[in-house]
Amino acid sequence: MEALELKEVIERCVVGDGPARAQFLAEYYELAKRAIAQIHRHHGADAFSIGDVEDICHELFVKLFADDCRALQRVHNPA
Repeated sequence: MEALELKEVIERCVVGDGPARAQFLAEYYELAKRAIAQIHRHHGADAFSIGDVEDICHELFVKLFADDCRALQRVHNPA
């Protein structure tokens, strides 16, 4: 997703656009999941399950979309 398109999707997420939130989730869920797994391994987590990573990723997106996407509103330069 290009920066301008991402900015527009974020703006739509902020105003409660369900399809925009679904688009954002579809675009970034796997990327977030891979990053979480990598961070988990980097910090020496010997035993973790894909379920743990899924739980953390789910919580991340819940927080991103909470309070009218308050966390997303702070994104000023999506690039």
